[in-house]
Amino acid sequence: MILLKGKAVQNQTITARRGHEYKKILIIVLIITCIPAALIGASFYFLGTRQIETELMQTHRSQLEKDRGRIEEQLAHIELTASQWVLNPQFNEKLKEVDFYKSFLVTQDLYKSLAIIKGSSTLIDQVYLYVDGQSVLISEETGITQLTEERNLGYRKLMQQPRSIFWMKLAVRKADPALSLVHVLPRLNGAGALIITLNESKFNDMVTELTVNKKGASFIVKEDGEWITTGIDEAKSATAQETFFRDEILKRGGDSDTFMLGWNKEDYSVSYDTFFRAGTRWIYVTATPVQQLISPVLLMSRMILIVCGLGIVSALFLSWYGSMRLYSPIHHIVKMLRESNKGRQDGEADELSYIRSQWQQMVDESNYLQIQIEEQLSGLRDGFLLQLVQGHLYALTEKELRDRMNRFGWNVEHKYFSIMVVQLIGISSPQGKFSENDRQLITFAAANIIEELAGAKLDNPAVINFQDLTIGLLITFPEEKDWYPSKSELFKLADQITATLNTLLKLNVTVSIGKSTDLMSDIPDVLRDVRQTLQYRILEENNQVLDMDEFLPGTSSSSYYPFQIEKEIHTALRRGDKEEACRLVESFLKDSREHKLTEFALQQSALYLLGSMLQTTIQMGFSPHELFKGENLFDQLLKKREPDEIHHWFVEKVLHPFFEQYTEAQDSHLKAIVQHALDMIGSSYMYDISLEECADRLGIHPVRLSKGFKHIVGTTFIDFLTKVRIDKSKELLRATDSKITDIAKLVGYHPSYFNKIFRKHEGMTASEYRGLCRGEPS
Repeated sequence: MILLKGKAVQNQTITARRGHEYKKILIIVLIITCIPAALIGASFYFLGTRQIETELMQTHRSQLEKDRGRIEEQLAHIELTASQWVLNPQFNEKLKEVDFYKSFLVTQDLYKSLAIIKGSSTLIDQVYLYVDGQSVLISEETGITQLTEERNLGYRKLMQQPRSIFWMKLAVRKADPALSLVHVLPRLNGAGALIITLNESKFNDMVTELTVNKKGASFIVKEDGEWITTGIDEAKSATAQETFFRDEILKRGGDSDTFMLGWNKEDYSVSYDTFFRAGTRWIYVTATPVQQLISPVLLMSRMILIVCGLGIVSALFLSWYGSMRLYSPIHHIVKMLRESNKGRQDGEADELSYIRSQWQQMVDESNYLQIQIEEQLSGLRDGFLLQLVQGHLYALTEKELRDRMNRFGWNVEHKYFSIMVVQLIGISSPQGKFSENDRQLITFAAANIIEELAGAKLDNPAVINFQDLTIGLLITFPEEKDWYPSKSELFKLADQITATLNTLLKLNVTVSIGKSTDLMSDIPDVLRDVRQTLQYRILEENNQVLDMDEFLPGTSSSSYYPFQIEKEIHTALRRGDKEEACRLVESFLKDSREHKLTEFALQQSALYLLGSMLQTTIQMGFSPHELFKGENLFDQLLKKREPDEIHHWFVEKVLHPFFEQYTEAQDSHLKAIVQHALDMIGSSYMYDISLEECADRLGIHPVRLSKGFKHIVGTTFIDFLTKVRIDKSKELLRATDSKITDIAKLVGYHPSYFNKIFRKHEGMTASEYRGLCRGEPS
C-alpha cells in the first residue's frame, strides 16, 4: 500500500513538472515567432505617435494664437466703444441733479444710448450707467435702480481705482459676478461710470473653442493668478484641473509657450499666450488631452498590433487547448475560491497570493464597515428616537417599535414609559450671560448635563435635544415597579437638574413630568401633553416642576386683561408719543405678570394687544402690510415665551417701524401747514393777526402750530411776525415820505408801541433810521 501511494505521488510530481516545462517552451516559441511583428508595430506606434504629436501641438499652438487674436479684437472693440461713448456730451455733470423719474426725455435718451452700446457687440449682456450723486444704476432693461447705501459705497470705491478704464468681476444684477468693463465718466469728475457686463455664455464659447470634450480646459487668468473666466458657464469656482494648469503656467512665466503636462494619470498638451487689456496682462490657456491629439495615428498603429496579436492569439489558443487538460483541476479550484472566497488549497504561488490578498481585503472591509456602523449608531439612535416621539413612526406596530428599540440598545421588554421635558428660561434677561444666537449652543450644553445626571440615577435614559431651549428625557421603568415610587425619583432628578442648570448656566428651569404608559405608540401623545403643560407655568416663579398627573391649570388669573393700559397705548399711538407707548407696553406686560398669569395666558394677552394695535394703525390710515413689510407678526409673537422677549419684540418689530412712518407722515403734513402760516403772515401782517387766529384758520391746535413753526422756521411765530413788520416798515421809511404814525398803522402796530418795538430791534428810533438812510445829520 505504501509503495502504491509513493508511486502515485511520484506520477503526480512528474505530471506537474511536465506541465511546467511545457508552458515555458510554449512561451519561448511564442516570443520568437511574434517578436519581429511586435517590434515593428511598437516602433510605429510610439515613434509615429510622437512625431504626429509634435506636429499636432504646433497646429494647436497656431489655433491658440488665432483664437487669442479674435478674443483680443472683440474686447478691444468693446473698450473702444466705451471710450467713445464716455465722451458723449449727455454724460455730463447735470446727471448729478437730474430727476430721472420726472425728466422723461433725458431718461429716454439715456436708455437709447445704453441700448446702442449694448447692440455694438454680441458679447455684451447689459450696459449700466452709475451716477454717484443720486445713488442710482440705470439700464435700458431694468430701468432706474435706487442703490442701497452699502451697494453705492461699493460702486463709489470703483471710482477710486488708479485707472479710468479697467476690467473686473462685478455682480450688478445677478448673484454671481460677471466679467465687466468699468469706464469712469470724465465729465462727471469721477462721480459716475459706464459699466458693460459681458454675456458669460458667449464669452465662454469663444474661450473654449479649442476644447473638444470635457477632459480639456480653456480659461483666461490675470498675471497675478486672478480668474477672468474658467470657460464653464455658471461655475462657482475653478476646477482642480484648471487650478493645477494655472499654477504651473505662473511658475513657468514667459509670454507664450507649449509644453506637455501630466494630470490625473493623463498627459495634456498645454499652450498659452498673453495679451494686454486696459493695462493688465492676461494669459489665455488651453489644455487638450494628448490622446485626443494623436487619435488619428492610433487607428493605423493599432491595426498592426492587432495583426500581430492575432498570431499570438492563435498560438495562445493552441497552447491553451493543450494545457487545459493539464491544468483544469487547478483552474476549477481557483475559480471556486474566487467565487466563494472560502478555503485554502495548495497550488501555484501567484494564485495563492491572489487568494490571500483577496481574503485579507475582505477582512479589512468587514472591519471597516463594523467601525462605520458603530460610529453611526449614535446618530441613528437619535434620529429614530426623534421620529418616535414626534409621531412619524405611526405605521409601525407595537412589536416592531419594541424590536427596533432593542436593536438600538434599549431594553424595553416588560417596561413602561414616561417623558420628562426640561425648558430653559431667562436667556433674554438683562442679567443673563447669553444672547439669542446662543440658543442651540445652550440647549446642547444642557442636554449633555441632563444626560450625565439622568445616567447616574436612571436605567438607560434617552435624551432628546429639540434645539429650542427644550430637552426631552425618555424614561423606562420595569413593569413590576409601581409608578408613584418611580415618580418620586423623577422629582428628585428634576430638583437636581434645576439646581445644576441654575448654577452652571445661570438660567431658570421649568420641568414637566408626563404620565406613564405601557405602549410605545402612546409616547407622541404623552410628549404633546407634556409640552402643552409648559404653557401653564407661572411667570413670576423662577423654577417650577409640573406633574401632569396632578396638574389642573388655574382659571382665576387667566381671565385678567389690562384694558385701561391698552386704551392708553392706543392714545399714545394716535398722539405719536413713542416713549410713552414703549413705557406703556412694558407696563402692560408688568401688570400681567403681577397678576400671576401663566405663560399661555400672557401670550394670548399679547396676541390680543397686537391685534388691537394693528387695528389702530389701520384707523390712522397706515397699511400694516406695507408698514411691516409683509411679515407675519402673529407667527413671530407665538414663538416668544418670556415677558422680556415679548417686550423687546413689541418695541423693535411694532413700535419702531410704526413711529418712523408716523414721523415721516407728520413732518410732511406739518411743513405744508407752516408754509400756509408763512403765506398768511405775508399777506395779513398789517392786520391784528395772532397765533391762535392763524391756528384756527388752518385747523390745527395752537401749541402744535407753535412747536412746528419753531422746528421748521427756526424762530417763534410772534418773532417772525415782528421781523416781517419791522422789515416792511424799514422799507417804507426808506422809500416814502409817509408819517411814522401812518407807517406804524400800515404794518399793523399802534404808533406808540411801534417806536418802542422799532428801537428794541434796530437800536434807534424810526425817525433816526430815516435820517440815517437819507444822510441827514442827527
